[in-house]
Amino acid sequence: MLEPAVIAQELATALAAVPAIRKAYGYVPDSIDVVPSAYVIVPELSITYDETMRRGMDEILVPVCVLVGRVDQAKAAQQTLLGLLSGESHATPVALKEILEADRTLNGACSNLRVTSADGIEVKQFAENAYLSVNVNLRIVG
Repeated sequence: MLEPAVIAQELATALAAVPAIRKAYGYVPDSIDVVPSAYVIVPELSITYDETMRRGMDEILVPVCVLVGRVDQAKAAQQTLLGLLSGESHATPVALKEILEADRTLNGACSNLRVTSADGIEVKQFAENAYLSVNVNLRIVG
């Protein structure tokens, strides 16, 4: 069975291992002091219980927001975004999908993790700063 709080913390640890991400959170932070940053969008978690009989497996769909850079530094932010969205590190050393899927058990917190999509490329506001961001969606089972 999956423990959402443990999953969120282990995801923050895994995100911190991405070379391009300077700070990672297992929750939505109040403020951002450095970019690129990533955080688990806890209010948007989706949990399906009992995918198999008798509490055999649960599934959590987890959105992660990656703030890649300030909008007023558009070119650098877009280059970082494109590098993170690459599916494999042969194209870039910062491929988010490949790095997150390197340990599909999140240090034993789940049975399997898969990065399923990236969407919602938009501008997000934190305090007085606007950041280019993308949501990365994960399917976690256990």
